[in-house]
Amino acid sequence: MKSPDPSASEVLKAPERREGASWDHTPSVPLAAPATPGGAWPSADQSKPPDRQRRRLSTRARILAGAAVGVVLILVLIVAITANSGTTPPPAAVITATSPSTRGVIFQDDFSGRASGWDDAGTNRIGGHYTNGAYRVYAAPVPGGGSVGGVPRMARSVYPSAPQNLRVQVAARRLTPAGDRDIGYGIVCRYGENTGFYQFTIGNDYVDIAKSSNIGSDWVQLRVAGLPAIDVNATNRLEAVCTRGRGQQAVHLVFSVNGKKVAEATDTKNPYGTGTVGVFAATGRDAKTAAEAEFDDFVVTQV
Repeated sequence: MKSPDPSASEVLKAPERREGASWDHTPSVPLAAPATPGGAWPSADQSKPPDRQRRRLSTRARILAGAAVGVVLILVLIVAITANSGTTPPPAAVITATSPSTRGVIFQDDFSGRASGWDDAGTNRIGGHYTNGAYRVYAAPVPGGGSVGGVPRMARSVYPSAPQNLRVQVAARRLTPAGDRDIGYGIVCRYGENTGFYQFTIGNDYVDIAKSSNIGSDWVQLRVAGLPAIDVNATNRLEAVCTRGRGQQAVHLVFSVNGKKVAEATDTKNPYGTGTVGVFAATGRDAKTAAEAEFDDFVVTQV
């Protein structure tokens, strides 16, 4: 069994790409072998996607509000008791409502609008599209494998270059039904139009970290591992960390799924120094069906 060609996600290299169009590329390098071929298939019964994270945040807000009301009632009772006892109550602690920490966040997008300027293929089926408050990417099978994806071209905090030390998180799910294992999707960092990028791919039975060039067909698999115990058809939280190594002569890369580290690598051979971030979907050279993935709640944090 062949895993999707990570070089297929040579993000954004299209010699005659029209403004605003999604990128696509057909690689010519061999596919990488998955670490655990023949792995168990996940359940395919995922026709009803889970609620989006922002809905969960709304529920959390209601819980926090209820907790705050409870604390206030307790303070009122304490004051009443001490007043009746004739003693002076101690100073009450100041209670303030707080929101989830946004420390270090330099860019975030829930795809409810188009202000960030993600690549949009328009009426073309292949490419990236804003759809129902999310960002979907569709990649058709092509000879040798291929990929498409997008980056936020209007987000000045991360495009054309993001900080060298960052964490990228996104909620992602595969829309392609189980049946073809030669597909994948994921995150890219340090993408440069005239250089290359690092990619973090989740497939049917593997995850990997790879380095690809936008100038030629060079592709290097830095790390491959078996897929953790997750349902690849459900929504999973992907996280890619790209940081500068010692003396800027290395790039350290960490891939996590649902908060669990699944792959780690360090690139010391002509590492990419700068670039932007993005998402992609890819098909390998043996793919018989298209690869389609949906992304939401994209967050970039400086670390």
